[in-house]
Amino acid sequence: MTEQLIFATEAVMPKDTLSLSVAVADYAHTQALFDGRVQLPDIKLNRVKLPVDDIIKKFLNGAPWAISEMSMGKYVEQTANGSCDYIALPIFPYRAFRHAAFYVRSDSKLSRDNLRQLKIGIPGKSVTAVIYARALLTHQLGVPEEAIEWVVGEINQCASSLPNEDFGDDLNEQPALTSLLLNGEIDVLISPHVPHVDSASIRHLFPEYARLDYDYWQMTRIFPIMHTMVLRKDVEREHPGTALKLTNAFISARDKCLDILRDPSEMLTPLPFLSLHTEWLNRTFGSEYLPYGVDRNRVTLNAFLDFCYEQGVSKRLVELEELFQY
Repeated sequence: MTEQLIFATEAVMPKDTLSLSVAVADYAHTQALFDGRVQLPDIKLNRVKLPVDDIIKKFLNGAPWAISEMSMGKYVEQTANGSCDYIALPIFPYRAFRHAAFYVRSDSKLSRDNLRQLKIGIPGKSVTAVIYARALLTHQLGVPEEAIEWVVGEINQCASSLPNEDFGDDLNEQPALTSLLLNGEIDVLISPHVPHVDSASIRHLFPEYARLDYDYWQMTRIFPIMHTMVLRKDVEREHPGTALKLTNAFISARDKCLDILRDPSEMLTPLPFLSLHTEWLNRTFGSEYLPYGVDRNRVTLNAFLDFCYEQGVSKRLVELEELFQY
């Protein structure tokens, strides 16, 4: 897919305005950056419009845009290797609990009580959803790593969404993980997205995943962060203070989105009982239920760094202070 540049404004900008391209998925909580509601006085943001998997893949392969959405797993892996030419902003546009990421065949007898000696398919060890899912198995469900055989491959037999050393040159010649699951060659598939198969042929390993996610939050206070925003280091070197300005702009855009959600007179999303759900979110997470910044995410971030080291995603234990240096 060819990337499309969506310009934030057609107004004539001063000559000393810094023009930066930013690649981020089409989130409600970032829209204000591009529709004129949030403006930076000396920075113009030009949006690169692509599916998020393509954003991450292209940026890791050298795409030239200055600001990009990024996989937390890949960012930690590259930070540990000393190979990052970008810095992260403490902006987390995509978060998701991951009990729903486990799929089995619809006729499978597996449940949370008999998870032993399994073959589990994954799209890569540094995929963020996989890191959190593996941590659920070991830390919450008590399944030892030695009880699992990991099978790495493509979920739906398409181009890999993330460059990963787990993938061999002959990966595309291997059957898709969905095929292996349906043929009984693996027991479980961990997938960040719903697999592209007949929905009647698979089911969630944990049908009560919403309750398990809630219990997990109540017990651990971990709200899994899938993606962060990153800025090329050369941009910050040449224009000091850009990272902080961008961070504040993303916060303002999020706040405008949440203000609409809290206002019953606004109909951001045409869903019944949306106001009731928003009130429940306020009670569960507090008024800022999409928290940005390091301090409000310290528990989640430190846990994730531990998970990455335990699972061999990072070759050393990365310190939290290394992730957000600007």
